[in-house]
Amino acid sequence: IDPRDWESRDADQVRDNILNDVYDGGVVICHDQYESTVQGVLEAVDILLEQGSDVYELLDLNIGKCRMAVAAPEGYVADI
Repeated sequence: IDPRDWESRDADQVRDNILNDVYDGGVVICHDQYESTVQGVLEAVDILLEQGSDVYELLDLNIGKCRMAVAAPEGYVADI
C-alpha cells in the first residue's frame, strides 16, 4: 500500500490513502523522515485498531523506510 506520503506531505492525505487502500495482509510502505507521514500513519493505525484490525510494525533500518502490515477484519470498511 503506497500512501504517496512523499508526494503530498499532508498527514490527512497520508491517513486517507492508507485507509482507502487497506486490505487484509496489506503492507504500507512509507518514508518515516517526514513528520506528516508519521502523524498520518499514527492516525491510520488508531482508526484500524478501533475497527478491530491487527497492525504490525515491520522496520528495515537498512533502507530507512517504515512498513506497516495490516490484518483487517472481514468486511472492514474505513469510516473516514
